[in-house]
Amino acid sequence: MRTLVISDIHANIDALIAIEEPCDSVICLGDIVDYGPDPIACIDYLRKLDVPLIRVRGNHDNAVAFRVDCACDGAFKHLSTLTREYMWQVLDRDRIDWTGRPETSATLDLDNRKGRATQGRHCDSHLRYDAPETGDAELDTGLKL
Repeated sequence: MRTLVISDIHANIDALIAIEEPCDSVICLGDIVDYGPDPIACIDYLRKLDVPLIRVRGNHDNAVAFRVDCACDGAFKHLSTLTREYMWQVLDRDRIDWTGRPETSATLDLDNRKGRATQGRHCDSHLRYDAPETGDAELDTGLKL
């Protein structure tokens, strides 16, 4: 079984359709929307996949769906704030609801291999980023940074 894992599409349909890997299922680790110009096309593309789709809600999906801050920081936060307004203008209620529907993590059982899918830390899911210097013990236990 071949599973394609995608993440952080950020409304970039060109990047999404450029993936030409054959697969039996897709795991989407969130952030389908925000930043990019084509949220409708990205959502519709994923909804129409002819293979099973497992997805989790990323921080930008959460921000668009529930009209809250994305909890990101750094150089791109102001862009997220601006593009979120655009997302609310172009997305209909059905697509916004679909974006916010999945949980922030999912239990996986693929070919008898178990795991957990999240966009961020498993302790608080989509709202925490790990840095390269984050230690193994912290990753394993989900302790706060």
